Amino acid sequence: AAELKAIESRIKKYERGNRNAGNENTYKADLMEFDEKKSKMTKPLPLPLTDATTEAIIKELENNSGKAYILSSESGIIDIMSGLYTNGKSNIDILLQGYSGEPVSKSRVTGGKVEIDKALITIGTMAQPSKFNELIHNKRMSGQGLTSRFLFSFPGSLAGSIKVDGVPIPE
Repeated sequence: AAELKAIESRIKKYERGNRNAGNENTYKADLMEFDEKKSKMTKPLPLPLTDATTEAIIKELENNSGKAYILSSESGIIDIMSGLYTNGKSNIDILLQGYSGEPVSKSRVTGGKVEIDKALITIGTMAQPSKFNELIHNKRMSGQGLTSRFLFSFPGSLAGSIKVDGVPIPE
């Protein structure tokens, strides 16, 4: 991984016009070597996140080639997006960037620097309609365009409509 980062660093320096980064032939060789080494670094996808802060999502993106997915049968992620751990003011930028595959650059004094070329985040949750209602009517999230990046589906309830007309089981 360290060797791959070194090659990537040389490529970026060349692309920024750094004259000490080598010539075009070196650049092309680095590109080929980078692609070859990266393709050999296949690893299985991790288990999906079910409860993660935006900082944890960024760490997941960093550890998994810019990809993260959150799947849950509960609504915890909606609470976190709404600011559960941050007094109602969570940073949803990573979710916005992860929808459209944008690059992410984060730098914190305690957490260091993280650069992701193309962040891709998938979120799937099965929550009660009241929880989705909270999300849809959150002015901050709808104002920044987060809610419009979700596909909502509200199937009708089957409560009280299931009929049992089975064939009796012989004794």
